[in-house]
Amino acid sequence: MRCIRCGRCQFECPVFLHTANLWGGSVYGGPMGIMWTAITESIEKASYLALLCLGCGRCDAVCPVEIPLSQLIWKIKASRSKI
Repeated sequence: MRCIRCGRCQFECPVFLHTANLWGGSVYGGPMGIMWTAITESIEKASYLALLCLGCGRCDAVCPVEIPLSQLIWKIKASRSKI
């Protein structure tokens, strides 16, 4: 993943704005936290956290390295049905 951990996706995310760092992962919160949780911990844990994502795409629009976070989160959500 090309994430530079700038946090811009967090500031745009409506869920993160209401939950702060309680949503997204143990190290990083918000949309990038879901990705890092999937990579560093487990896809199962990330899929549970991904359920709160609205899929609005605001994180995609502001990402300076153009990571399609909402699409990746959607795939993590979809993996939940296979677990």
